[in-house]
Amino acid sequence: EIDKFADVADARGVGLVAPEGIGSSFHAPHCCGPALNEKIDDVSFIDGIVAALVAEGLAEPHSISVSGFSNGGFMASHLVDPASKSRTQWAAVATAAGHEYGLTRADPLPVSIHHCRNDAMVNTVAAAHAALRRPVSSSGEDVAEHSESLLDLLLRHPSRHV
Repeated sequence: EIDKFADVADARGVGLVAPEGIGSSFHAPHCCGPALNEKIDDVSFIDGIVAALVAEGLAEPHSISVSGFSNGGFMASHLVDPASKSRTQWAAVATAAGHEYGLTRADPLPVSIHHCRNDAMVNTVAAAHAALRRPVSSSGEDVAEHSESLLDLLLRHPSRHV
């Protein structure tokens, strides 16, 4: 699957790094596999890759984004959370079929979250409920009424991209 991303990255002149975790898993707080069970320090692993790319002049330190699918999505969103203690200054995060929802960032960050309707590991509706447990805007204002209407839309149209 990464070949699809590699083709687009090459066509646009964008660098793409695709680390693979232990047993094809990463140690994110809520998901899954051998890396979580063995408490692998994947934050340091990924920070080390980024630091090496920056040191070699292959990446700009303030333009690095992170993305992931399923358990990789959990890892990607964990990396941008200050609680992860990542040393990388992430510019954006995009996740598919997996995301940590208890993020503690105080500063704004571009985020794209996509859930797959038929994902065997991550339930779309359950993920939406988790995301809406404590909805607040970047200014700390409660946005529950807007979030509930989003949840209603997801429940009525679970296959629709929102």
